[in-house]
Parts: sequence; structure tokens; C-alpha cells
Amino acid sequence: MQWLSAVEYLRSRREAGVLVTVAAVRGHAPREAGAKLVVAATQTWGSVGGGNLEATAVERARALLAAAAAAPQMFTADLSDKAPADHGVQCCGGQVTVLLEPLAVRHAAELDELDRLDEIAGRKRGRKEVDDRHKREVRRVRTDELHAGLATLASAYRDRLAAGRAGTDCFAAIRDAAEHLVRNPNEALLLSALLLRLSPPA
Repeated sequence: MQWLSAVEYLRSRREAGVLVTVAAVRGHAPREAGAKLVVAATQTWGSVGGGNLEATAVERARALLAAAAAAPQMFTADLSDKAPADHGVQCCGGQVTVLLEPLAVRHAAELDELDRLDEIAGRKRGRKEVDDRHKREVRRVRTDELHAGLATLASAYRDRLAAGRAGTDCFAAIRDAAEHLVRNPNEALLLSALLLRLSPPA
């Protein structure tokens, strides 16, 4: 089953899930940006590269499920034999940023209830307005989470700048990425472009 079919399958069963996406890749990695994995309580579909990276992604996704979290999260993994690894070592040598997005089960339930009321009333009650509201909610949560991640990244580079291990151009790159978020960009491409502009770890 492909990841999109898995999303529809979970929604049809009103089961929670998390969509895992390789948001950005730097250097060598098992999968390119855009690779996807769907995680449910007991099953997974698709792949983001296997090994420690995928096992960590599944573990974090199921933690989101257990907490009934709605906000997306991001993490970055170094694929090096020197990097901490709870599920085995991956030696590709690159760095992968992963986005975890809880699927909107509540939104699906609201649309089902709207459909039920429409059937009773014999008329439509503004599904487009509900769809638009759901999209705004999802976008707002995603943007807030990405802004928080960029702020954390800026803080790390500020420390590197103080230690003489980074240039001021890194801050410009992070600032530009934060500003571009308001234009509803392709987030995977935005993050890939950002990582290409940042100086490599010292």
C-alpha cells in the first residue's frame, strides 16, 4: 500500500496516524527529500530510509500518537557512525531533517458530522467553509512549528558564531526561510535550500 492510500485507509477507519516526510537531505542519505512513511499504532506504510533513522521516526511518531498531539514536529539525524544511535548505526555520512505530521482525524470527524446533518436537512451546510477553516488551522500549526524550529536553529548558529565557527550569512539564510514561510511555499524545497546555504558543521 502506498503512503497516500495508507492515509485514506486510516481516515476511513477513523484511526490516528502520523505522516513522516524527509523534509531535507544534506550529503548522502538512503532516501531523497520527499520520501514518506505513514505510521499508525501497530502498522507502517512506506519508508524514509530504514535503519536507525526510520526506527527513530517511528518511535517519535508513536509518541505523538500516544500524546494525541496535533502539532507537527521536526528532528534532524546525522547518519554517521559517530552519531548517537538507539537502533543501530547508519554510515551514509549525510544529515536528514524529518517532518512528523499528525493526521487530522478531528477534521475528518467534523466533515462526517457535517455530511450527516446535510443528509438529515436535505441541503448543504457550507462544506467549503469548513474545508477552508481546516486548511487554515493546519497551516497555522505547521507554520508555528517551523518558526520554532528555525528559532532553535538560529540559536545554535549564534553559539557557533560566538565560537568563531560560523558566519553571519547563516543568520541571513535562516531569516529568509522564516520570511518565506508566510508565502505558503513548498516546505521540503524551502528546507533543502536552507540547508544548502548553511555552512557545514565544524
